[in-house]
Amino acid sequence: MDPHRQLQLVELDGLVEFDRICRQNGIQYWLTGGTLLGAVRHKGFIPWDDDIDVAIHRRDFGKLRDAMERDLDTDKFFFQSQETDPHYLFIYGKLRRNGTVYLRVGQEHLKMHNGVFIDIFFWDGVPDRCR
Repeated sequence: MDPHRQLQLVELDGLVEFDRICRQNGIQYWLTGGTLLGAVRHKGFIPWDDDIDVAIHRRDFGKLRDAMERDLDTDKFFFQSQETDPHYLFIYGKLRRNGTVYLRVGQEHLKMHNGVFIDIFFWDGVPDRCR
């Protein structure tokens, strides 16, 4: 199987887990970035996109964090944030697949968990019509 397709399948597994947790805990989320564009334009993944992007309202971050701590399949996944990984440098979250490695050029030296991931962005100031 094509390595890029294998990567997409691992990421999709993460999205399924993220969706399960959000549905179970009443957390609204949506696709964003290249993932949304791919879903509309390509009816799936953009062939050259290397990750999945989702977003939630920032006000739901605590709820998501608690749900991940309580309900996440930690044998397979790791919820990464500045709170859960002391070496994590970014302001948004990631859901990482344990037992995998995905290193981006220029980030090889970082000591954080480097498994295959989906990005979880937190949106502020979302208009009422989008809620």
